[in-house]
Order: sequence, then C-alpha cells, then structure tokens
Amino acid sequence: DEEISNFQILHFGDVQYLAVITEQVVYIIDPSKRRPTTVANLPVFGCICCEPVDDKNVAVANIESVSVYDIKSGEVVQSWKYEAEKLKVIGDYIFALGIDGSIRVFQQGVESSLSTIKVQGSEIIDFISIDSNIIISWLNVNEPNFETVTYAQVSSTNVIVFNETEKKPQKEPKSEPEPELSQEKKPKKKVSKTKQEELSNSLTEAFEGGAPSKKILKILASENWTEHR
Repeated sequence: DEEISNFQILHFGDVQYLAVITEQVVYIIDPSKRRPTTVANLPVFGCICCEPVDDKNVAVANIESVSVYDIKSGEVVQSWKYEAEKLKVIGDYIFALGIDGSIRVFQQGVESSLSTIKVQGSEIIDFISIDSNIIISWLNVNEPNFETVTYAQVSSTNVIVFNETEKKPQKEPKSEPEPELSQEKKPKKKVSKTKQEELSNSLTEAFEGGAPSKKILKILASENWTEHR
C-alpha cells in the first residue's frame, strides 16, 4: 500500500539493482532473478535519491542529510547534515548538489565536507564527470555557463567560487609612450542568438545522451559561445 515517490537503476559494478523509493523506506531489489528479490530495506524517511558508493554501500540523500548505508545491515555508516537534491559518486568522492545551488564534496571517513563549489550570484543546475574533471553548469541571464573543476582542486581547496567580480589592478603610469602594435586586433566574431541556442541544445543532448567526452569538450570549446562563457 506504500506510494512510490521515485525509482532508480543502481550499478554496483557489473550488477544492476533497482531502488524503489517510498516515503519511509528505500527498497533495493535484484530484478535479474526469476522472482525479483529484495536485497535491502533501508529505513530512510523522505529519500530524494541514492547512488552506489561501492559493492557494499550506498549513498542516500533525504530531506535532512546525505548518508552512507551498509546494504547488508541497513545501518548508517556515516552521515553529513546537508540538504541535497542530486548525488553522484565519482572515485572516492560523493558530490551532492544542494537545494541552495552549491555542491558539497564528501568522502567516507572524513567528518566534514572536503570542499564546497558555488557560483556567485547564481545556482549550479547540473554537473558531470569527464576524464579527470568535473564540469559544472549554471544559468546567467537564462544562458548556460560552464566551468571545469579538477580532482586536485576538490581535494586541496575548501571553497571554490566561480563568477566572482574580478578587480583589475591599476597600471602604473609609464614615462614613455608604448609603441603601437604592428598588427590590428581582429574583430570579434558575431554569433546569432539562433546559433547560440542550437549550440546550447546540442550540448544538452550530448549530456543527456551520454555522448563521448571528446564530443562534449569539442562543443564546450566552440567559438560560438558568447564571450562571458
């Protein structure tokens, strides 16, 4: 009689389980057998999403925290107070996109978050892992913007902020006039709004369709994005 609020396919190595999420419990089910069997009942109230950490543990986000559960015992291994709406486990790190539009990075065995990734004046809307980098996206006046975060930054920087207002240092006056440049600057290429929308759509389709990382990076490197991207 329980109402299902969400379900997910969970990849534990080569094994695939189905997570059926209700208001009070997360059921992890093995659908591969003739009669589907329940692998675990996790007593999680208000679960929003979950993600495998390894073949024995699963990360779960609910309305109050991000927690790691042992599948066999159903017990909490570790928990962090943070309201997340999306989880991704990348390597040893648990990336949690919060309702505040920032990303907290957690690691099992570490009491507090390793790093916080945020955008000044905006909210992160999604992120993906490509090779050894994390690409985050946010909206700036309804246009998508992208930045790259490396694993090294995550492990060594407490707070990573993008879109900060940069203060340019004032130049000291020079006694002699600067020589004129021999080459004129090339005029910036004007790109139509339609062309930019087509590029944004192609990037969205590449993300959603699981396109190869080379194709996504090629789209991100296009000269047709507006200058502030």
